[in-house]
Amino acid sequence: MIGSIKMANLEDLIMYQADYMIAGNIQTPKSKLAELMLSKQSKVRIRVAENPRTPMTVLTRLIYDPDPEVRLSVANNPNVTFALLEWLMIDESPDVRFGLSENHHLPEMLLQQLSLDENPYVAERAKQTQLVLQRERFETELKEIIESKDVNVPERKKWAYASRTVRDWLSEPATALGAAG
Repeated sequence: MIGSIKMANLEDLIMYQADYMIAGNIQTPKSKLAELMLSKQSKVRIRVAENPRTPMTVLTRLIYDPDPEVRLSVANNPNVTFALLEWLMIDESPDVRFGLSENHHLPEMLLQQLSLDENPYVAERAKQTQLVLQRERFETELKEIIESKDVNVPERKKWAYASRTVRDWLSEPATALGAAG
């Protein structure tokens, strides 16, 4: 009896590992991904949600998954639609909304909405993500100005100094948030 229980557990483990690997493979047929969406193992469903080959119909069904990690994984799929992201923004789980608020690829409009979330942790994380993205945009623009051939050397030095000054200011999120809000 004990030997048959161990054998069943081993077979389950092998099937789980196989399903996990198949669900994450970008060569997996869409029909197989649709089948794996029904797996009892949430880790398999997470891999299905993250797979860029997963059909939109499957992603749409996965936003109703009972596991918040599966729902959040839909947001990390490169083919997720704006409509699905909007749906996830009103998810009952603050963990899902918090995960969204950390996403640097989330449209600015959705980050702005999350910064007003009823959960203070979600709202604060969204504000911090917005600051990071603003800093990155600013530094990219400034770098382009500094490296521009159209700007003379003394002007470049002024911009470089301004860049350091603003970067120092932006590196203090509490001050920046206090000033902004």
